[in-house]
Amino acid sequence: MKLTYRDKIILAILIAVVVCVGGYMLLIKKKSQDIKDNTVKLEQLEKEKQEIDDKIERIEPLQKRIRETYAKADALTGLFVPKSEIENTLDLDKKLQKYAEDAGVKIIQLELDSSKIEKLDYYYFKKEDTDKEMRTAVDINGDLQDQFDNKYQESVALSQRTAENVLRTKYAVKVRGEKQEVWDYLKAIADIDSAVMIDSVNILDYTFGAEAALKAGAALTDMIAPSEEAAPAEGEEEAEEVVQSAPITTDSGEEITNESDVQIVISLYSIYKMSEPDVESIPAAE
Repeated sequence: MKLTYRDKIILAILIAVVVCVGGYMLLIKKKSQDIKDNTVKLEQLEKEKQEIDDKIERIEPLQKRIRETYAKADALTGLFVPKSEIENTLDLDKKLQKYAEDAGVKIIQLELDSSKIEKLDYYYFKKEDTDKEMRTAVDINGDLQDQFDNKYQESVALSQRTAENVLRTKYAVKVRGEKQEVWDYLKAIADIDSAVMIDSVNILDYTFGAEAALKAGAALTDMIAPSEEAAPAEGEEEAEEVVQSAPITTDSGEEITNESDVQIVISLYSIYKMSEPDVESIPAAE
């Protein structure tokens, strides 16, 4: 069949229209798919943005809690002896020796160990459940067990805690002095406002010379506690106590004083101070 010029023009136009429409449809389909993909990606990015915004909103409260936790930990750290004070045993000895000088006792012997790491156990009442079998036999509702658990819940909670490590420095000293001087020394140590504990006290002559003086026929009146009969009546002034501080020499040449040697073991507890956390810097991404 032979096409006329007019038919050729119409056919060319139809072909052009088909090509344009086909290309347009293909382009629309591709763009439509891109729009769908971008919509999914946008939703994902918006979700990630919301998560990031939520984290940003939690930063300030978290920073506040970190600072508060550090402040509490720093306050607890202040209860311990500063580590700088126990690193040099000579400086530590000088510091503790001042308490002896102020109280008037004389240091006869000293043993100062280097610091060692030890566990600091919790102090609590440990209840041995000796009648558990009998209680369980009659406790059909569990009331007795609940009463027992509530009564000793603090001890149970402390027994389950992990004991922490501390630095312990042991200061063992033998001093010589009169009773009041020794008491003053012990009180001064006990009043130190840090983790310093008196572990043991061994008084070699608990009468501070009074018993030896009585046996020798002498008297150290400040070493003998007054009896109730000797106490002053109401309204009467208490008589001044006669203090015999000078040594007494017996007929046999034995010298008796109102002093005694006292062995004392003192422990000083220290910990490392935690560095203040940096809550402002943002760590680099890995």
